[in-house]
Amino acid sequence: MKHTREITLVILVFMFIVPSLVLFGSSPNATDFDMTKTYTESYDHHDQIWIQSNAEFAAQAAAESWAGDGSSASPYIITGYLFDCETQPVRIWHTTVYWILTDNEIFGVGDNIQCGTWIENVTNGAIVGNEVHNRHAGLAIAEVSNFRVADNYIHDCWGRGVELFGEMNDTIIEDNVINDIGAAGIYSVSSKDCIVRDNIISNCNNIGIALLGLSPGSTVTRNTISHCESSGIMMSQPDNGFITDNVISHVVDQGIYLSGPENCEISNNTISAVDGIGIKVTTIEFSDISENVVSDCTEDGFRLTSGTNTTIHWNSVTNVSEYAINLEDSSTCFSVKYNTFTDNGVTCQVCDDGTSNTVSHNFYDDWSSPDADADGFVDSPYTFEGDAATQDEFPLAVAGVVPTTTTTTTTTTTTTGNTDSQMPMELILIAGAVGAIVVVAGLLMVKRR
Repeated sequence: MKHTREITLVILVFMFIVPSLVLFGSSPNATDFDMTKTYTESYDHHDQIWIQSNAEFAAQAAAESWAGDGSSASPYIITGYLFDCETQPVRIWHTTVYWILTDNEIFGVGDNIQCGTWIENVTNGAIVGNEVHNRHAGLAIAEVSNFRVADNYIHDCWGRGVELFGEMNDTIIEDNVINDIGAAGIYSVSSKDCIVRDNIISNCNNIGIALLGLSPGSTVTRNTISHCESSGIMMSQPDNGFITDNVISHVVDQGIYLSGPENCEISNNTISAVDGIGIKVTTIEFSDISENVVSDCTEDGFRLTSGTNTTIHWNSVTNVSEYAINLEDSSTCFSVKYNTFTDNGVTCQVCDDGTSNTVSHNFYDDWSSPDADADGFVDSPYTFEGDAATQDEFPLAVAGVVPTTTTTTTTTTTTTGNTDSQMPMELILIAGAVGAIVVVAGLLMVKRR
């Protein structure tokens, strides 16, 4: 009897929880989307769908035999249609029921083509796995929360790919393929606690991803952005945000441009072939810029125009035409350490016009010797350009190798992380052993119960 109850519980989990995760949670990678499917041969032509309340949704779902009842476990499903009208084919307003628009084609025929969708004042919706093309904006979405846009193929639109306006809360935009767009790939004027991840964006006539206005608590991660006529990523006021693991190439102005970030992490981004600056930041405070790889820019690798109390550690800057790091006159109390600067075009790789900045323990390929005492540091400091009249007292002799000096011995450590927070191996092993004991003990208690 006990085993029967356990099997029943597993079945219920798969029946009710898994469908909701598929529709409103994680999704396949965008590269799995079938961009060769012949939609026009497989879908039924449908007139506009305009819904303005929960009651209208229920009535139309019943009239058209849509699956689902509007609950989180069984959302209404709008699927299998081809829309080609001039005005918005799908307009859903003022609803709180759960619904998903999935596996449809939305394109435009005529002289006055409007947006592919107009979604406004909606909670609990999802647009997943559609092809949208030849529209003004691909998807227009306003004032939504708990909303998801995923696995769509959006292309050949002369406005924006995904246009978000009004206040966006807890919205996920992921795994979309967006290309050949007349303006920005993804554009928002106000987003809070939103996630933009795993999108592939190319050939936009403006910014790849733009979260403007206010974007607190938002995460922009693992996106691939290329061949845009403006910045790869631009964000305004991304307080407590994460801009990580993005790959950006062949863009104009900046790879990443952040205005007013506070308590943010900007890390592990790979930026190349920028007709401008790799990463530009204005008015940044209490943030971390680490482990980014910047190369082949026509201006600075990093340009910090203003801000305070921010770390710039373990980054690599290669083959930029101007400074690897440029600290302008309103930069204060920045820590610039453990970075690697190679093959950059100016005679001095760092400019410091700021106040009380610490630039130390970096590798400069034009200042890597002599190290006569073999202590891992070049024997003379590296002097910077700029009004601060500062220098790196401890330039590294080998890239990525940071000597650790004590009163009695000198050891050399090769690492790819922040040495200021390393934990001794003995403590790591002890912690792991204790964790294993706790897990085993917990399993035994569960078994005894």
